[in-house]
Amino acid sequence: MSENDISYGGQAVIGGVLIQSPKGWSLGIRDKDDNLHRYYEPRIPLVRRNKFWAAPFIRGFGALIDSMYVGFKAITLSDQIYSEFEDDEESLLSKVITYSVLISVLLIFIAGPRLLVETVNYSQSWTGIIEGLFRGLIVIIYIYLIGRTKDAQELFEYHGAEHMTIASYEAKKSLTMDDVKTFPKEHIRCGTSFLFLIVFISFLTLPFIPNVNIVLTAVTRILHVVVVSMISYEILKFNFANSVLN
Repeated sequence: MSENDISYGGQAVIGGVLIQSPKGWSLGIRDKDDNLHRYYEPRIPLVRRNKFWAAPFIRGFGALIDSMYVGFKAITLSDQIYSEFEDDEESLLSKVITYSVLISVLLIFIAGPRLLVETVNYSQSWTGIIEGLFRGLIVIIYIYLIGRTKDAQELFEYHGAEHMTIASYEAKKSLTMDDVKTFPKEHIRCGTSFLFLIVFISFLTLPFIPNVNIVLTAVTRILHVVVVSMISYEILKFNFANSVLN
C-alpha cells in the first residue's frame, strides 16, 4: 500500500482542527488571544501495524478504536490550549462534548430504543423497525440541538475547514487558501456520514435480530453495533475508492 493510497482524515476540535496521517496526528489550535499553537504526535494506526488489523471489516473496528482514542485525547489537549486552564480542570464545553458523546452512544444503540420497543406489543419485525427509526430520530435531534449553540457552530466551521483541507490534499492541490476554498465543506468520509450509515444499516438489519431477555438483548445490540460499524466503514471506503478524488 503506497503513501498515496492512504486516506488522511481528521476532525474539528476546540479552537482548531485535528489531522491524522499514516505516521501520526497533529493539531492546529488558536487560543483566546488568537495565537496559533501546533502539536504533533507520532502514532501508527492499528490498520498499518499488522495483517490482522488490516483485514477487511476488522480494519473498520480498528479505525473506530483509533478515532476514539486520538479524538478524545485531541479534544482534551485542545481544551487546555484554548481555555488556558490547568491540567486538572476542564471547561464546560469539553465536559459537554465528552459526556454527550457517551450518553448518545448509550441512548442511540442500547437503552433508549430498547426501552421504547418494550412498551409496545408488536411482532419482532415491527419492533426492529421502530427501534431503528428511534435511533435515527435521536441522531437528528441531537445534531439539531447541539448545532444551535455558539461554540458548536464554531466547531462546525472548523469541521468544514478540515473537510476542505483534506479534499484539497487528496486532489493533489496545494494547501493554500486559494486552492482549499475551492472545495466543498462536505466530504465523502465525514464522521457524520458514517454515523448516519450505521443508523440506516441498523434500521435494515434489526428486524432480523431476535428479542430475548434484556441482558442478552443488550449484548446482541452491542455486537450488532460493532458489526454494522465494520460494514459501514467498508462501504465508505469503497465509495471513496471509486470517487473522483482518486
